[in-house]
Amino acid sequence: MPLIYYKQHFSKLHPRWHAWQGSGLLQQINHAIAAGKSLDIPPLAQPLLQKTRQLAIQSDHLFNPAIGHLIDLWGFHRNDWTVAI
Repeated sequence: MPLIYYKQHFSKLHPRWHAWQGSGLLQQINHAIAAGKSLDIPPLAQPLLQKTRQLAIQSDHLFNPAIGHLIDLWGFHRNDWTVAI
């Protein structure tokens, strides 16, 4: 498939799965967790979330998709990167 196909597909998926921008599922999950609330997870997303939890446990949390707040504290939740050398 041509590269443009993947770019268009990614452009559609990115806002839906962005962890700290927009109103996608990951953003909704993160807000619910931060507020101490529950959230109904769509059936299609459940296997993905279960797998990421399993991978976090198996890696002794060296891989942990739930460290978003820490990533934010480090300043990585940005879209305007500046390279400083």
